Amino acid sequence: MTIRLLIHPPQTAPIGNILFYGSRAIYSLVVLCNLFLEAHSQGHPPTVTIATGFITALVAFIACWIAGTYPLRAILPGPGVGQPHTTPNSDTSGPEDATTFWDWITFSFVSALFPLSAQRTLNATDVWTLSPFFLHANLFNKYIRYTHRHPKHSLLRFLLASNSLDIILDIAIELYKSVAGFIPPYAIKQILAVLADPSQPGAFVNAHYWALATFVAHLTFAQCDLFQGWHTRRCYERTRGQIFCALHSKALKRRDLSGKVNKEGEKQEEKSADLGKVVNLMQGDAYAVAQRFWEFSPLFGAPVRLTIALIFLQS
Repeated sequence: MTIRLLIHPPQTAPIGNILFYGSRAIYSLVVLCNLFLEAHSQGHPPTVTIATGFITALVAFIACWIAGTYPLRAILPGPGVGQPHTTPNSDTSGPEDATTFWDWITFSFVSALFPLSAQRTLNATDVWTLSPFFLHANLFNKYIRYTHRHPKHSLLRFLLASNSLDIILDIAIELYKSVAGFIPPYAIKQILAVLADPSQPGAFVNAHYWALATFVAHLTFAQCDLFQGWHTRRCYERTRGQIFCALHSKALKRRDLSGKVNKEGEKQEEKSADLGKVVNLMQGDAYAVAQRFWEFSPLFGAPVRLTIALIFLQS
């Protein structure tokens, strides 16, 4: 894998390599922790083995860090994209399109707002504009192209198709939190069992393992909350803009007959756009539908939590 990168240098962050190096580094750390715990119980640490494991973990961490310094996008979506760690202003769009992998993981690309907000109150000119991917003009052009390719598809199907990646990530994160959320209570149960009988063989090692598992689980929960909030907000913003554009396009194709008085017995023309109806759809229904996309994943997470809880109670 490393040789392939040397022959064909990547232009964006190699996610596969980052996962490989990261998993290798974590495995090496677990092995080191196991060696230290065994050395604590036996009293003679294997120096050569510990040094080899430490070097392996260090090399894996360095390779993972270097791979994460590559940008997520090789080509920016527009000329006015803001750069991370620079003074924000309303003339540029959000810097999430120009970040590196580590900036995106840690969300440090928004850190430029903190020192400015500590000095004075932020104004509208101090905040980035929306990413080009969320501008209504671009969303509307995407909707027009989709309707030309699939004239029989409904608006709901278009919303699901355009938000599919964020929805899949949101559901995957929710399912992980539903399953891994039972690790801390189970780990506490195991630690209490060890404390009740510390004389059993391997009690010291097991207690530290479960304490480490609880610590890692809580770290992943914090990171998952960041990712989930980011992708659900993207769903909300994109869905709201797409519904606005679809309603506006449909309203422009119909006549506004509000205030028209029909003669007795005359049927009102059907395909009309009432101004109040359009305003109600934009102010109420568009936000309600977008909110449903924001709250989509708990529908999948709640049954998993209930099933695991029942299994724990049964056993």
